[in-house]
Amino acid sequence: MDVKLLSKLLASRLQQFIPRLVHLDQTGFIPGQEARYCTLRAFAIQGLAIKGNSDLLMLSTDAEKAFDRVTWSFMLATLGNGMLAWITALYTDPSVRVQINAHR
Repeated sequence: MDVKLLSKLLASRLQQFIPRLVHLDQTGFIPGQEARYCTLRAFAIQGLAIKGNSDLLMLSTDAEKAFDRVTWSFMLATLGNGMLAWITALYTDPSVRVQINAHR
């Protein structure tokens, strides 16, 4: 329960900074942003290229496990020491204690 509470607290504190940290084209995990916006934008660009008789190259990249590749130095530079310390606390030596009917 403590981890959920701390995660929610950190997420709500970061929410005010998200528009400055994340590009408008990023749709995943951003409240109010949907993947369909990117699809609609791609169709609109394709339509403009066809209408203007322009060459067009569309590239789709697979970002599988992209978040596993974010370096701590980048996070430190972006978030600062204080926030990074709280995030580190979520992942350092996690433990669980289960209690059922007053028995551990």
